[in-house]
Amino acid sequence: MKKLTVLVAILLVTGLLAGCGILPGSRLYEIEISQDFWGITFSIEDATYQLEVTAHYDDGTIADVTLDCDYTSSNPDVAIVGDEGLITAVEIGDTNILARYTQRNFWTGDITRTAEVEVTISL
Repeated sequence: MKKLTVLVAILLVTGLLAGCGILPGSRLYEIEISQDFWGITFSIEDATYQLEVTAHYDDGTIADVTLDCDYTSSNPDVAIVGDEGLITAVEIGDTNILARYTQRNFWTGDITRTAEVEVTISL
């Protein structure tokens, strides 16, 4: 009976740890910004464009991490990008948008990946 109690306790603790993300899980492999072959192009009249960022993991799973990324525009005079991946056109021109995502993992430590896309603002 004592062995059964210990086994049940171990299973419960393991289940709780797995649900809390403490046990090893899938590892972030890369992130990808959805785009056309040539990048992202939209007109200054459209004013905004919503990015979509997907994370790919080593076990084959895919997740939308758009809202969990940090974004930077290489040329904020052309376009700025907000915390949720919304690009706002400022003037006609080209810029690059960098998305950075960090997977927090107790066992492996933080894993950070970046993706970059060229953005063209046209008439």
